[in-house]
Amino acid sequence: WSAPLRRVKWLRSEQMTQFKQLSFWSDAEPLECVTRTPEAPNVVTFSFQSPSGALFNHDPGQFVTLELPAPGGPLYRTYTISSAPSRPTALTITVKAQDGSTGTRWMLDNLHKGMRIRAIGPAGKFSIVHHPADKYLFISAGSGITPMVAMTTWLYDSGREPDIVFINCARRPSEIILRDRMELMASRIVGIDLKWVVEEPDPFRPWTGYRGMFNQIMLGLMAQLSRARSVLLRSGALYAGRPRGACRTWLRYEPLPSGELHGGARACRRRPRGCDPR
Repeated sequence: WSAPLRRVKWLRSEQMTQFKQLSFWSDAEPLECVTRTPEAPNVVTFSFQSPSGALFNHDPGQFVTLELPAPGGPLYRTYTISSAPSRPTALTITVKAQDGSTGTRWMLDNLHKGMRIRAIGPAGKFSIVHHPADKYLFISAGSGITPMVAMTTWLYDSGREPDIVFINCARRPSEIILRDRMELMASRIVGIDLKWVVEEPDPFRPWTGYRGMFNQIMLGLMAQLSRARSVLLRSGALYAGRPRGACRTWLRYEPLPSGELHGGARACRRRPRGCDPR
């Protein structure tokens, strides 16, 4: 056991050295996959580290573009970073393979521990860093939950009690992405109010939460007295427009101060040819 123990001590020493030197990762260096964790059907979280041991520095809610070495040639796909910069030793992305997806399906089938891939970024301005507020209303659907989780984690790690109403829509409870992580944080601190909405329950699993298509009536019940909140909105591919439509209808009757509604959109920085969200 002496050799493995020496290896662990060396790794810990290297990590502490990076903290002291504050060496940060840049996209000139590839990312190395260190773990992959199944989250839901066709959903996996990949954790990456820098081969040099550099730390990661990004805004919560930003994304990276990955160059995937697929057999027919490299594929470029953009994914939101699901980890927070308050946990800088690793960068994680949580991806969902939709029907007909090519890049994400390649990742689920072929990307394993020890592999290195090129990444471009981080980039994007969909972040509470650019929209500071005392109270937030996060609304997301499907895989659009990932930037909201990153921003919530960042606020949670600050050591202060946040004030967040967190709404996410999914087809079934088993398909709520990163649910365990969110419920763990909500169980450890006051100020994270979770609201799950599903279209239908899982067979033989009772569901006592919100059920049906997300609409302005649900939103009004969930987000009472939310006029003082900054609203951040993000949808996954299957839910494009649904939360936004419900939110805009609700705002006709419960208007927010001007500039308080912020929608997310990903656009690749230095977009390589062939970059798309699949």
